[in-house]
Amino acid sequence: MVNRPGFFETKDGESFSDLLRYAGGFTSKAYRAKIRVFETTDRDRRIRDIYAADFDSYLPKNGDHYIVEEILDRYENRVQIEGAVFRPGYYELSEGLTARDLLNKADGIKEDAFMTRAYINRLNADNTQKLISFNLQSLLDGTTADIDLRREDRLIVSSIFDLREEYSINVDGEVRKPGKFQYAEDMTLGNVIHMAGGLSDAANIERIEIARRIRRNINERDSVLSELLVVNFPDKESALESDFVLQPFDIINIRTSTGYQFQKQVRVEGEVNYPGVYTLVSKDETISDIIKRAGGVTDYAYLEGASLQRTISDARIALDNNHASDSVQSVIDEIVDADDSVQGRVLTINKDVRAKNTSLALSNYVGIQLPKILDKPHSSRDLLMENGDIIIVPRQLQTIVVRGEVLNANRIVYKKGMPLTYYVNQAGGFTASAHKKKTFVQYANGEVKSTVVGLGRIYPEIRPGAEIIVPQKPVKQPMGARALIGLTSAAVSTMAIILSLLR
Repeated sequence: MVNRPGFFETKDGESFSDLLRYAGGFTSKAYRAKIRVFETTDRDRRIRDIYAADFDSYLPKNGDHYIVEEILDRYENRVQIEGAVFRPGYYELSEGLTARDLLNKADGIKEDAFMTRAYINRLNADNTQKLISFNLQSLLDGTTADIDLRREDRLIVSSIFDLREEYSINVDGEVRKPGKFQYAEDMTLGNVIHMAGGLSDAANIERIEIARRIRRNINERDSVLSELLVVNFPDKESALESDFVLQPFDIINIRTSTGYQFQKQVRVEGEVNYPGVYTLVSKDETISDIIKRAGGVTDYAYLEGASLQRTISDARIALDNNHASDSVQSVIDEIVDADDSVQGRVLTINKDVRAKNTSLALSNYVGIQLPKILDKPHSSRDLLMENGDIIIVPRQLQTIVVRGEVLNANRIVYKKGMPLTYYVNQAGGFTASAHKKKTFVQYANGEVKSTVVGLGRIYPEIRPGAEIIVPQKPVKQPMGARALIGLTSAAVSTMAIILSLLR
């Protein structure tokens, strides 16, 4: 702990004080009371202590090694006070300092101090801890003997809030800002509704439920979980002025008024006379009703290609993705069980498939048949409208889209009566990896039809605006030696069982 440690040369008659000056003097953390020196004698080495009083008289010898140590990280006259006082922290342990003196130095106790008990955490001579408890009120009143403090004593004054669970009130339901609020003494229902931003327009004030925590001891067979209190008001102003007194941990539920309905809107786009947004007027309003309100379809409308888009919730999409991922995993597990040698390749496939599955979701198109719906309104095909639905009535479509395992995915001009193979050939034909039996068609209205496989392949009919999708053949994994041996052993065992039964 010197500013310039290193090797130094001294002249005859120079003392350790001179050497210390050459080294730049002590640092701020140096232990200055004593220096340790390793001396070299005629036979061996020895350690010697040089005290501060001898710095000027000690003459350095050739080969001396001096060590200036760091001061100890401890205090000789420190005490601490913490908790419910105005100035917590460390203080000087002056001669005769007592617990009451330390409380006065900390500007006294706070209003929330727990007066019944405080304590001093004291270190014994062997560094074990000892707790000295006392009545804080009695100490301050002078009815209890004061306590002399020692070095490193820690006086702790608890707050009443530290000794109990934080009191709160919960408000759920039809308020503008539902949530948890800090409880205050004499808090009323009206106060909490104000804190929650007031009642919403849909609030039901005829039945507000307050669930209260049970604090009494109950029988083990008692099924009661909480005490339910029900209050009602003639109007919302009365609810805001309510003087119903709450208790800590009350849960207030304000429900939606019976029969209260939020407006639901749908959109009509395309070839209708009055496209735009329409608000539903009844729960049983259907596609034909909305088309009628939109003034009917125009002369250029392609009814067979009309579609309905319906919003899918994020929760449903996540659920479908999980199901797809679980299905993939079950197939992979079967492969690995059959042949451990393909495990490395399977893990790669698993990673790739799961990456693709992140984009899997249900199509938001609902296949409808608008010509039949308009021909027979309110039939089973005439679906009830839901909030966010979009009806799209396109103009006459004139192209077909071909994509997937074809040589040149493209958009082909529609020709009436031409089969699916015609459009595939226009796109260059199937590739070598095309899964022809699984080819399917998605029509402009969202409806999907797949290839029928029997004695031959019957491809779906093609209509204007349709999309032909040719999927890829699944990659076949070669059967490993272990899987082949297992399959053969199973077959032999089965034959042996059959022969034994025939005998």
